[in-house]
Amino acid sequence: MKTTKPILLIGNTILLLLFSIYSNAQEIWLPTGPFNNSYNNKFALQATISQIDLSKTDPNLILAGTHAGEIYKSTDGGNNWINISLKLPNKRPIKVLKIHPGDNKKIFAGTQSRIFLSQDNGNSWQVLFELDNTNPRAIQINPNTNSAVFTSEKGTYRSINSYTNWTKIDPDPGFDLISIPNEPEILFLLKHEPSSDQLNLTNSIDDGLSFSGPQLIWDQNPISDFQSGKLTLSAADQNKVFIYLSGNQNPTDNNNLGLWVYERDSETLTKTYGGGPYDTNHPNLLTSNAQSSFVKGFDYINIIANPQNANELLFGAINMFSSEDQGLTFTATNSISQHAPPGYYINVRDLACLDSTCYIATDAGLYKSTNFFKDDNYELITGQIQSANCYDFAHDWHSRSFVSSAEHIGSFASTPIYPDNQTVYLGGIENTFTALNLYNGQIMFSKELNTLTIPSTTNNTAAINPNQFKVSANSNKLPVKNTNLSYHPNRYNIVFTGQSNQLLRSTNGGFNFGVLYNFDSQFNITGIEIDRNNPELMYLCLQHKANSSSDKKLMKSTNGGQSWSAVTLPTDLNDKHLMISLDANIEGSVYICSKSPSNSSRIYHSTNGGQSWQPISMNGLPKHFFHDMIYMSGYDNGLIICTEKSVYRLKENSGWEAFNNGLSEQINISKAAFYYKEGILQISSYGKGLWSLKLEETQNQPKACISVDRIFARVNCIDDATFRFFDYSMVNKEQYSIQWDFEDGTISGSIGDYKRNVIFNSPGIKTVTLSVLDQNNNPVDTDSMEIEIQLKDVDNEVNIDFENTSENTGLDDIYYHYVPGRIHQGIGGFGNSPSCFWLNNKTINTNRRALIPIATDLSGMSNPHLEFDIAYSQFACIEDFLNVYSKDCTSSDFTINASYGTEELKTTESQEFNFQPNPSQWKRVRIPLNNIALAERAFIYIEHVTPTGNNVFIDNITIKNL
Repeated sequence: MKTTKPILLIGNTILLLLFSIYSNAQEIWLPTGPFNNSYNNKFALQATISQIDLSKTDPNLILAGTHAGEIYKSTDGGNNWINISLKLPNKRPIKVLKIHPGDNKKIFAGTQSRIFLSQDNGNSWQVLFELDNTNPRAIQINPNTNSAVFTSEKGTYRSINSYTNWTKIDPDPGFDLISIPNEPEILFLLKHEPSSDQLNLTNSIDDGLSFSGPQLIWDQNPISDFQSGKLTLSAADQNKVFIYLSGNQNPTDNNNLGLWVYERDSETLTKTYGGGPYDTNHPNLLTSNAQSSFVKGFDYINIIANPQNANELLFGAINMFSSEDQGLTFTATNSISQHAPPGYYINVRDLACLDSTCYIATDAGLYKSTNFFKDDNYELITGQIQSANCYDFAHDWHSRSFVSSAEHIGSFASTPIYPDNQTVYLGGIENTFTALNLYNGQIMFSKELNTLTIPSTTNNTAAINPNQFKVSANSNKLPVKNTNLSYHPNRYNIVFTGQSNQLLRSTNGGFNFGVLYNFDSQFNITGIEIDRNNPELMYLCLQHKANSSSDKKLMKSTNGGQSWSAVTLPTDLNDKHLMISLDANIEGSVYICSKSPSNSSRIYHSTNGGQSWQPISMNGLPKHFFHDMIYMSGYDNGLIICTEKSVYRLKENSGWEAFNNGLSEQINISKAAFYYKEGILQISSYGKGLWSLKLEETQNQPKACISVDRIFARVNCIDDATFRFFDYSMVNKEQYSIQWDFEDGTISGSIGDYKRNVIFNSPGIKTVTLSVLDQNNNPVDTDSMEIEIQLKDVDNEVNIDFENTSENTGLDDIYYHYVPGRIHQGIGGFGNSPSCFWLNNKTINTNRRALIPIATDLSGMSNPHLEFDIAYSQFACIEDFLNVYSKDCTSSDFTINASYGTEELKTTESQEFNFQPNPSQWKRVRIPLNNIALAERAFIYIEHVTPTGNNVFIDNITIKNL
């Protein structure tokens, strides 16, 4: 966990406690995930661990360095972790990590260009060494002399005691450096000598003062495609130094890449495991398995010898391989990978062992074993390490539920009902587009995963619906290149997003989209905003697709996206990566900024919808890359800028101020959002997970906003029109409450104060009002809308012959299950007409039911009977059913008036596939409708209920009073 306290455990209780502690003090950022994220509880999907180190004197002390440049510490063998790098000014991967073998308080960490030292368990850090692109690869500390030696891409360096002065003791690029456990003054260095283009294993016997040793003759053939190398030895046999040389390791390799053993006493070098050809008995260790030719091992190459058994080796790259004969043979070790989701590899980044306990650091987590990972009896110990490389995230509007997507660990979710802030793996690997359905926050939209339902418990997996969403929304690892899902403020079923240059529009909440507008094909849509005061007023950003182009456009629509015009931008904005945010309380209040640092203004505000722009002072804002900008509506100083290194807030009288209390000194932010209900600002970051900060201030001007599934309904009965209202207000509900008012309406269902299902008591135009109330119940803002309900017209007779649809009196042809395409042209009832209705479930591809709806006025009929002609032939063994049921507007349920099975439906004994009737293959049926006698509004349905049944033909439908 990342915290300014020295020891804190993660959990809901701790987070609530921290919120309580700081509620009356200063605002502080707190980590919000992912925590304890795994698959099957056996495969980590948590954080990229780049380095690990173990204390030589305390077996329970472990350090884990992350790809995002953080360092976590455990004092109980990995059960609990604390972040000791909040004050480490670094955001680059930890490339070397070492605990001083004689003093656990001293910690060395190396990044791309720096070596850091903490002498107080990470409370403070100092820079020991700085050189651009040094790329350190290993560091060794001698506990007896207090010397430090590290090797790097730019040579090998040594320092003693205070570590303030460093001497380059070898100019050649080094790949690995190890010391002899019982003789720490003896070092072995694997390096490359550019002058001779040779690899060499040299050694030092004087604590790194000098390195010597003969040029090793690896073989008669030169070592080609060399990329990296690792050294290891076993404490059980300190005479043998194992050397693994890696490169591209192609399937046709026949060179010296592979495992070598150097014997110190005889000074001999032997190749034990060479290159290709590879097969099941001689696998390529840099692939995922014996059958794969995919190689990425020069990025992930690690080898370690069992400290208690010198014969056993463990090799990690994309997968793990083990040897029990000092590297003569290797076999795949699937103890971890067998539990991985489909498409995942382990991607081992580091290995460490002490006595009988070993650790594996991977792209997605940390593992611990006491038997050298010989089976799956291991522990997953990444919990509390928050270091996910999050590209995108989205939060629910009315709960602390969120979804996010990150590099190497896919998409994950958290809800308040999950225990201990746990997250659940949703699927995928590196999704860069994540969104939630506004009305149902348990529905996630994803470019990689499509549409899925977030599970209600941590024991369930997400249910994916592959038949929905299916939008290739514009997305990128930089959210400034992304589009978004933008919901109509008052109609949550209307949603917009961008796919390349196309503006897409959904009318069913984001499940399906159609093209609304095509922009210039050279541009991508990268942001969509809708004005809360006037939803017809929309803005979107266009970004030129070419990397070499700086062209961008800010477009504006005043008719809900039907047409667009370009807004003139300030000339100082020369970067195409444009960001936009709106003040929800003021129509036409628009903020824009650009991503790249500049000596001129790069943040502007317009109060008139972009007709003119006013620059915003850059005072106090460093020249960072901007990654996101949001405006917290209703708050003083509501403008927030998220950069590559921190968060900044504009203070009206003092310019920009760092807004980063509790964050790491450097945090590369990817996206921000504001959770209005509790006043919580949230961010996602590259490599440091998700964070949240609770604002301890008053929202001065909340924004009331009603959203509803529809504003018009034309129905048979007034009870058929249920309107589903949603509170889409920008309001802090710890400071304000809301009040609904429905003219002539009855609430039929509700969830909290934010969802209301309403049935209106009569047709007509109704007014709905949502008020935001202060603590004295005085309204501070209101929103209202008009809802219209119409009753569909009904005729006082029924005469349906399907000859001409405009003359089918009584046919409810706008009923949503009616399918006009089912009209059969050929022959009607008894051959007296050329057409009829064809209830064909087998060959007509539709998701609508095979149903004929009838609406009529029976107020003049005391004994109504339904009559119609029918033709049916059974084929094969399929059993069919035809139901007739009815109701009026006073009935709560339908009455089944008739139910016909196969034998009752038959009008011929002949069996025909795709039956087409002749004039003699019809009969007429009569069904009493006593339950709806004298009803002014009566509704009858004839339905073929067998999903794949035989053909049924209906014609000449009438209702008679007998």
